[in-house]
Amino acid sequence: IGGGLLLSACDNSSYSENVEGGFDNSENKESIVNGTATGYWTNSGNYDTSWDGSGDEDDPYLISTSAELAGLAYEVNRGKNYSGIYFKQTDDLDFSEHIWTPIGTYSSSNSNEFSGKYNGGGFTISNLNTSTSSSYQGLFGYIMGQSSTEYAEIKNVRIVDSDIYGNQCVGAIASVTYNALILNCSNTSNISASSYAGGIVGYNVNSLIKSCFNTGSVNVSNSYLGGIAGWNENSTVSNCYNTGNISGIYYVGGIVGASNGEVTNCYNNSTIDAYFSVGGIIGYANSMIVANNISWSNIIFHSERSYVGAIAGYSVASITNCYYSSSQEYGIGDSSPYGGYDSQGTINSNQNGKDKNWYTNSSNWHSSYLWNFETIWTINSNYNNGY
Repeated sequence: IGGGLLLSACDNSSYSENVEGGFDNSENKESIVNGTATGYWTNSGNYDTSWDGSGDEDDPYLISTSAELAGLAYEVNRGKNYSGIYFKQTDDLDFSEHIWTPIGTYSSSNSNEFSGKYNGGGFTISNLNTSTSSSYQGLFGYIMGQSSTEYAEIKNVRIVDSDIYGNQCVGAIASVTYNALILNCSNTSNISASSYAGGIVGYNVNSLIKSCFNTGSVNVSNSYLGGIAGWNENSTVSNCYNTGNISGIYYVGGIVGASNGEVTNCYNNSTIDAYFSVGGIIGYANSMIVANNISWSNIIFHSERSYVGAIAGYSVASITNCYYSSSQEYGIGDSSPYGGYDSQGTINSNQNGKDKNWYTNSSNWHSSYLWNFETIWTINSNYNNGY
């Protein structure tokens, strides 16, 4: 995946199989973040695979307890990918009792992917605490569909009141996605990693992230982090927003850290604190299309040659119809330090982002990516300061 970048970035080779149904680092086996959690959910006696249902689309396996979702992790991490099988969450789940083992594992020698379809039903998942220095952390560790036309699917999942820690490739919903659809998911919890981290997905390849949002902080000690995805390769991120504060070193973006895919109809309203290649939407944009995005970011940078931009820090992409607050000191961003302009795109100063008519006026936007106020977006004065 990613021309070998994933293997070098998130190597699991030093791990030992000390946890039933998954990988972990033995030095962190009994570590916790909150409460009195002991052991792992995939250890014997902690999980349950006696799901109701048949797994068909009209009769999905029902996940009604934390132990039952842990049972899915246990089975997937033993090699069952559940391709074409449906799951549906039917209640709020609290994981404070034990330490979470992600659903799916990835390494150069032993990968176990989830290839099915999981519907969170809009219920919450809370106290999902990883507290480990292992890579590939999140609710799902490795999601991979069978092909570009047969996606794995995660939708309507809500992560709250959790602490998602890990080394590299960390995301609240998923660590790594390949041929996957992540739809209508959200995270309000804090993310911490060394690199390749996102509020929703850490490392996104050949996949779609649509109608998702993050309000939790994303803190990385090194590189590649974004409010939605840390890395976005041959993938699309659309109709997403971030209000969680972002901090890292380089390739840092309010929506995506680095991308060679599409990023459209997204907005970011947060503080971004970084050193190099910093953007209100994308830190490094080698994307096919960056269109119809809005940034109200407060960008703090710490280098004289930061490659900083209100939309993109360093850009060799086609940036069109993107807007940023007039209070931001730096322009839309390009391949020169401090941004300032983009020769391939349209630069627009601040507009009234609280006015629905501005969004629905097609003359303001790329015609292929108009804002959908019928089924996706709304404006409410009680939320996001009215934006």
